[in-house]
Amino acid sequence: MLCGTYHEAKRNAEKRQLALQKELDKQSARARRSERCLQEAQSKIQELEKLRMHMETHMNAVEIERDEARVDADHLRRQLRKLRSETKCNQRSIHSALQKLTHSPAVAKRIAAACHPDKCPRELSGVATELFLWVQSIREQDASVA
Repeated sequence: MLCGTYHEAKRNAEKRQLALQKELDKQSARARRSERCLQEAQSKIQELEKLRMHMETHMNAVEIERDEARVDADHLRRQLRKLRSETKCNQRSIHSALQKLTHSPAVAKRIAAACHPDKCPRELSGVATELFLWVQSIREQDASVA
């Protein structure tokens, strides 16, 4: 009986050893899969970090470019505003100068003759007509006052 118990115990121990070995193999395989997944996750994290750094660098460059464009646009707006105000001043001064000149009948006659639409190129005939009519209206006003 001792022999039977020993052999049974040995068989049971071998079965248990096989079951434990099988379980150990399963756990080892699971551990290898987990390690492989961990390595893949770490690799993806590194790739994402590289992508984030690249995107951040690109975004910073774009922001700098946008800021420079804003500065340029502001500068151009100021220049445009300045030029518009200068143009207004020039137009006013030209207008008042012409008005003063046309008070003299001889000068008004010469200005009217110089800007007569028939003596100007076709491209300028519209502007020449306006100027001629304006000079003529001032001449007529001065003639009616005198």
